[in-house]
Amino acid sequence: MSKLKIEDMWGLDPSFKFFTNKRNKFADLYKGEKIILNSIIDNKLSVLDYGCATGGMYKILKKKIRKLNYVGVDFNERLLDKARILNPGVKFFSTKEYKKKLKNKKFDVVLILGLLHLNSDWKKIITENSKYSKKYFIFDLRETEKKGVENILKSNFNMQFDSSEKKYRNYKIPYNIINSFKVQKILDKKLIKFKKFIEIKYEGKPSAKSKTPYRNVIFANYCYQK
Repeated sequence: MSKLKIEDMWGLDPSFKFFTNKRNKFADLYKGEKIILNSIIDNKLSVLDYGCATGGMYKILKKKIRKLNYVGVDFNERLLDKARILNPGVKFFSTKEYKKKLKNKKFDVVLILGLLHLNSDWKKIITENSKYSKKYFIFDLRETEKKGVENILKSNFNMQFDSSEKKYRNYKIPYNIINSFKVQKILDKKLIKFKKFIEIKYEGKPSAKSKTPYRNVIFANYCYQK
């Protein structure tokens, strides 16, 4: 297991190449993400995208929303630098600065996609970012009806992505699989000002780059509304 900080692992070449070339088209999204985004799309929306990587979601939304006010936030400076190059004029902030930059600003939509199951602070991220939503709060998790796993030694994601270079095999981050009953209790408590608008769940195999005790997980997609 590498001692490199997780936020820095996101900037390694395999991750950098993946997000530069993928998840920047609607076809790249998961089934649940597509359904929820199509359900809330409007001609004019403000969007906060937490975990924006190189800004692929901006490209996706720009094709669907005529008047889009988008702000991207990410942990990794290398990904953010690339996002600014690929999307000139769009606002991108690091997780260290975005709270000061945004202050009390509210967005029609807050997105946290493809991130929470890869971060040990997933509950904190939900709490801190739900407050920026004035209408929709959209996120996804990986769940199970069995006992959940939030131990990186037992369930992890390999940051090797599509690279064949062996040197990246030791770069691992959490792959959280949360018990569905526990998830609902947590969301009921943390999102008390919201009501559940859309919930999409389906079973599938965990990422090929993950090592987990379960052969199948529940892909859980949520859209809460104020």
